[in-house]
Amino acid sequence: MAKRKQFEYRVVSYMDDPIRFEQINFGLIIQNIQSKHFEYILTPNDTPKINSLLPTSSKRKLFKLNVNYLRFLLDRLQSEGNYNKLTQTLQDIEISELIFSSPKPALSDNVSQLLENLADVYIGHQFIARDSVDTTIIEPKVFAEKVVEENDVPKSHYKTNFRVQPERSVPFKIQVDYIYANKDQLEIVNTAPTQLSSTSMWYYRMRSLSDNERFGQKVTILGNTQSEANSDSTLLQMYQTLHNHNSNVYFVDVAQPCAINTFKENVIDVMKSESSESELKKLLA
Repeated sequence: MAKRKQFEYRVVSYMDDPIRFEQINFGLIIQNIQSKHFEYILTPNDTPKINSLLPTSSKRKLFKLNVNYLRFLLDRLQSEGNYNKLTQTLQDIEISELIFSSPKPALSDNVSQLLENLADVYIGHQFIARDSVDTTIIEPKVFAEKVVEENDVPKSHYKTNFRVQPERSVPFKIQVDYIYANKDQLEIVNTAPTQLSSTSMWYYRMRSLSDNERFGQKVTILGNTQSEANSDSTLLQMYQTLHNHNSNVYFVDVAQPCAINTFKENVIDVMKSESSESELKKLLA
């Protein structure tokens, strides 16, 4: 039986009229106490629940603006990995209509299932978009291939499954998922395993890569924090150690809704630049 982890969750409510004091539960934020990593779910803006309690178009428009602002703040924290700033960020929101409950404890070995169960209790299953609570484990490698393909990145702008030698004195090579050029330097994308048994070897290979002056200028790691590899926050702790050793190592959590935009802004847009092809040829010559 998998070891259950400790979580804290907050119910997100909206109070349009302080005199009537009617609150609408429309979201949940759940945080791993150990890693501080968090996930959230917010209901769509046009559910019958919202429409019935906010009868005018102006009220619904204001609700949508406030919720979109909250979503922006949460996505930014996730993309930047600033999980420790969640509580302070919520306290600093100066929108009187938004109400966050005090943190409540929970134990689970499956955060996605816990989030779905809590959403059913506090929000109501009929008001939740089922695709926003997805328990499918996304493979980081499949995620990368899909995003690269959907953005029509020319194949001449990058190399896949490229083998690099960390040091001249090291008798082995490490295969990376993507290598591309950004001006006068090489940058790497590598995917983390989803199985816990593979994390140790992966970590030592990533440590060798990030130590290399040629290949360690920017290393983007694609990982899934909902996978077995992150049991007891193993994957996140490994990433944090790599990042502390080399601040040019970045992590994109493919389990998060903002993952595609984060990967696109930080990697894909660079890959697609006009000079990328010629720069890559020159640097690999």
